[in-house]
Amino acid sequence: MHRFFDYLPMRCASNREDDAVIFALALAVIAQADAQPLNLHLICTGAGQQEKPTSNSAYARDNAGNSATVTGNGSRTVAFEDQVRIDIAGDGGRIRVPQAMLPPIRGGKDGWFELRDVSATADEIRAIATINLLNKVKLRIDRLTGTATFTVKQGQFAGRCTPYDPGSVQRAF
Repeated sequence: MHRFFDYLPMRCASNREDDAVIFALALAVIAQADAQPLNLHLICTGAGQQEKPTSNSAYARDNAGNSATVTGNGSRTVAFEDQVRIDIAGDGGRIRVPQAMLPPIRGGKDGWFELRDVSATADEIRAIATINLLNKVKLRIDRLTGTATFTVKQGQFAGRCTPYDPGSVQRAF
């Protein structure tokens, strides 16, 4: 007659590989228990700079009737103050970029751009949003200070964020 224990493999010594697997699984279970889906609604008030194209022309004529036109193209830095709205839900979300930073040709819907590659740690949140084929928002939110910074191809923004609940927010009017 066989007993139940006769069918179980016996192990007298510890196997390091098995112990490592068990330890990794235990850590994963603990991390999963601590991890909650990210759900944030932020208003970030701040300032930024944007490079804007410029074009200058000059026309000259001498006494002999000769004339010349010169055109020069360049860029200038334009400072602005504005606010950014950010909604993050799980591993996605959306961002409303200041109008001053948006190029004439762009995607988005009603001023909102989809956030992707959202990653969060205890200290920061990072994400990317595509404005058009050549322009992407690279967002970083410092969870300790509440500061949001992002860059686009020809500009940057930094602001102080305040969380809000869209269902119970007090409207100004």
